[in-house]
Amino acid sequence: MNIGVVGCGSIATAHVRALQEIENVKNIYVFDIDSAKAMALSNQFGKVGVNISIKDMISKVDGIIIATPNNTHLPILKEIISIKPIPILCEKPLASSLPDAREIQKLAPPLSCVGFNYRFNHAVNKIFEVSNSRKLGNLIFADIGFNKNSAITKRTVSWRDLANQQNSSGAFGDLSSHLFDLVSHFSKSPIDKERLKVSLGTKVKYREGVKLCNDDHSIATGVTESGVIFRIISSKAAQQEDLGFYLNLVLDGGELNYSSTNPKQIKIKPIDEIEAGIMFLDIKTLLDDPENEIAYWSDSLFLQDKEWLEQISSNISSKMLAGISNGLHIQELIFRT
Repeated sequence: MNIGVVGCGSIATAHVRALQEIENVKNIYVFDIDSAKAMALSNQFGKVGVNISIKDMISKVDGIIIATPNNTHLPILKEIISIKPIPILCEKPLASSLPDAREIQKLAPPLSCVGFNYRFNHAVNKIFEVSNSRKLGNLIFADIGFNKNSAITKRTVSWRDLANQQNSSGAFGDLSSHLFDLVSHFSKSPIDKERLKVSLGTKVKYREGVKLCNDDHSIATGVTESGVIFRIISSKAAQQEDLGFYLNLVLDGGELNYSSTNPKQIKIKPIDEIEAGIMFLDIKTLLDDPENEIAYWSDSLFLQDKEWLEQISSNISSKMLAGISNGLHIQELIFRT
């Protein structure tokens, strides 16, 4: 298979690195409006071609990954389908506005998906497996958090800080979107938009003399349509001691606890036993994780991209991938309408 990647930033680089490890990927093509970025990405890896336009790319590929700023996803999709309606993998969130996300859902070709790669994280997958086995009963409550410090450590203004992203790229839109997807994935149910409560804050207010437009800390509580209660906390302005990812599930027969500070173990606490059990994760990772990303992040991207390519090859939708409709549901939560 031949795959195209539009955008040549950090997430695109991670996709290219993952695609190179997938056996049936023959060629990878990249395009960016900044041709120097595209050339730099091509030079960093083997078997990566540079295209001068999306039109030039489409005739060569079986699918395209859109890894560009959120407000550009819809125009890029429109350009793609005007030439050839091939499947896309669109990075999350779908767009910088709800109307754009709704139009993406209408226009996206079959076998397209959204980049919610946390579903494929090794630890998350194991927790899902245990929860899904029903050995601890039914899911009652989910407490999930992801704390980073990029708002504090960044020194330059990027597209994520600008007003045209309309809160889709702050802690809430960028990080909580993953966590909302996990709640929905674990509960096998959409989230009740009417019962969602959200608190947003901006701790780092200026960078390079520019007033920042998006939140860097968020707290959300709510309930899924199946009755699972949840709390989600995400931050890009966390202190060092609070950094990392955690996932705690309460089931009617016990608890499952995971923290990226101890990435190779999951605590299992049956409700009728004194001692907690520990499940050790004996996982050999394929790819190293970038600095400041959670354990198994790179492998989760690889597994997601591999699943998407298998979906395209088989022409059968995967239950593990987040479809475009899942992406729209998360977009509705971000904009709370």
